[in-house]
Amino acid sequence: MSSEPRYRAGTMEPQPGPDGTVTPGGSLVDLALLTARRKGLIVTGTLIGTVAMLAVSLVLPKWYQAEIRMVAPKKSGLGGGLMLPGGGGGFSPLDLLSAVSGGGTEPNLLASLIQSRTVTDAVIAKFDLQKRYEQQTIEETRMALWGHASVDIERKSGVISLKVEDKSPAVARDIATALADEANRLNNKISSTRAGQERRFLEGRVAEAQRDLATAEVALKEFSVKHKMLDVREQTRASIQAVARIRGEIQARDVMLSYLSSYSGEGEENQSRLRREIAALKRQLENLESGGAAAMKAPAKSGDGTSVVTPITELPELGLEYTRLFRNLKIQETVFELLTKQHELAKLAEASDTANAQVIDAATVPTCKVRPKRAYYVVFGFLTGLMVCLVVARFLERLAHDPVAAARWRAVREALRRRKGAPG
Repeated sequence: MSSEPRYRAGTMEPQPGPDGTVTPGGSLVDLALLTARRKGLIVTGTLIGTVAMLAVSLVLPKWYQAEIRMVAPKKSGLGGGLMLPGGGGGFSPLDLLSAVSGGGTEPNLLASLIQSRTVTDAVIAKFDLQKRYEQQTIEETRMALWGHASVDIERKSGVISLKVEDKSPAVARDIATALADEANRLNNKISSTRAGQERRFLEGRVAEAQRDLATAEVALKEFSVKHKMLDVREQTRASIQAVARIRGEIQARDVMLSYLSSYSGEGEENQSRLRREIAALKRQLENLESGGAAAMKAPAKSGDGTSVVTPITELPELGLEYTRLFRNLKIQETVFELLTKQHELAKLAEASDTANAQVIDAATVPTCKVRPKRAYYVVFGFLTGLMVCLVVARFLERLAHDPVAAARWRAVREALRRRKGAPG
C-alpha cells in the first residue's frame, strides 16, 4: 500500500513511497496540478461529452403534456341531502348507513376510476395505443400509457389534476379528455346501479314501515276505545275535577244536613233526601277513587256524551301504557317519513345522470414541450465528460510515473493483441 503522495521540491513529479511506487495525489492542489498537466485531454473530453448530449437532446422526440383539472361530484347515497323532520337540517340517522355502504372519499374514488383497467382499456382501444406505443401485449400498453400519464389530488382543495404526455400535442389533449370522459361514464354507471339498489332496498323498508305504522295506529285506537282514553292529561284533569266536585257536593250537603238537624222534628223528609244523596255521592266517590263500573257514571262527559273520567287508581297504569303506545306510533311515523323521503331521493338519483366531475380547466393543445429538457442534457454531458476525463487523466498520470504499472498495462495490451491475432 502506498502512502499519501509527496512531490519532490520544485517539481510536479511525486516522490516515491516506501515501496518504491509513485501515485498522483488526491488533494485539491494535486487535482489542480493534474488538470494543468492534462488540460488538453480534460477540455477536449468535456467538450465532446457536452456536445454529444446536446446532439442527443436535439435528436430525441419532443413530448407535449396536456392537463385537465376537475372536481369530483358530491357524494350521493343513503342519507345524502336528507332533512330531518321539522324542517331543520342536521345529521340524519341514514348518514351512518351511507358511511357504511358509500365507501371512500370522492376525489380518491374518481382518481381510482380514472386509473382503473376499464377506463384504461377503453382509451387504449379508442386511440389504438398498443400500436402507437409499439407494445406486444395489453399489459405492457397499460404500463406504457400510465408511464406517460399521472393523476394527482390537491390535499386541501380536493381538485384532481390529470396530465398526459404524447409526441403529438393534439393526441395528448384527446387522451386526457377521453380518460376524464370514460371515468365520468363509469362513475355514472356505478352511481346509477347503487341508486337502483338503494331504491329497491328502500321500497321494501317503506312497505315494512307502513305496515308497522298501521299496526301501531290500530293498537293505540283499540286501547283508546277499550279504556275510553282520548287524552291522558285531559282525562286525568277531568278525573281530579270530578273527585273534587263530588267532595264539594258532599261537604255542602253535610252542612245543609247539620243545619236541618238543629231543628229536630222539622224537615225530616229533606234530611232523609240529603242523607240518600250523600250516600250516593260517597259511593260514586269511592268508585272514582278505587275504580269500578259505577265510576263511568260520573257526570263529567265529553262533547259527544262519552265519559272522559277515569278512576284515579287506574290513571298511572293506563297512562304508562298509553304513553308507550303513543311513543311507538310517533317512532313509526318518523321512520316512515324518513324512508319515504329517501325513497323519493333514490328514485331521482337513479333516473338522473348528474354524477359527472365538474371540469375547472379543460384540456387544451399544448404549445411547449415538456421534454427533453436540453439544459439538463447539456449539464449532464458536461459533468459526465469532466468526470471521465479526470479519471482518464489520473490513470495516464499514474502510468507516466509508475513504471511497474505501465509495464503491466503494456503486457495487458500485448496479450490482447496476440489474442486478436491468433487463429480461431
